[in-house]
Amino acid sequence: MSVLSRPSLRIALLAFLALGATLLTARAAWACEAYDVYDNPRPCTFLEEYGECLVSALDAHEQCMERKESLLDAVRCHTGTQVDLLVCNLGMPLDFIGKVLNPFDDD
Repeated sequence: MSVLSRPSLRIALLAFLALGATLLTARAAWACEAYDVYDNPRPCTFLEEYGECLVSALDAHEQCMERKESLLDAVRCHTGTQVDLLVCNLGMPLDFIGKVLNPFDDD
């Protein structure tokens, strides 16, 4: 019997791939905008980017809960929020390592 023929391993592999795809697109979803004291755009700090990710996840949760029509919709909202928060928290150390290794990269 092949290792990938077990249903639990296939589900785990699918979840891992979905999480990886989500992490790759997380930066685009939570683009941070910051301004200096003269209202000129400036690059966001590391913690501002992380905070924007968290605020966006919680905002999306509230919007989802406002549109829910059933208990199943509420469960979907809560599950989606947990995934969003997980992506924020898993992405933070990766972003930090990237900034340490390449401090002058402004992307």
